[in-house]
Amino acid sequence: MLFCARGVTSFWLTPAALEGTQYVLYPPALITAYAVVDVVLDLAVLSLPLPVIKRLQLSREKRLGVAAIFLLGALYESLRCIC
Repeated sequence: MLFCARGVTSFWLTPAALEGTQYVLYPPALITAYAVVDVVLDLAVLSLPLPVIKRLQLSREKRLGVAAIFLLGALYESLRCIC
């Protein structure tokens, strides 16, 4: 684990009463931070093609169809956050 304050020898020398107390960072907060960064980056990547779709030389209906395909990714992302 990143930022683990344990040396290799502590895996066999740490008393059972101290097991799990040697971390510099609080693991649940670290996992939450990774998840938030992942969601923000996913939404940023999903928004990249929207200006390009707007400039396509297609009819309005076809542009909306292409945008809907990309918005399926946003729907997936929102469902992934809920579950």
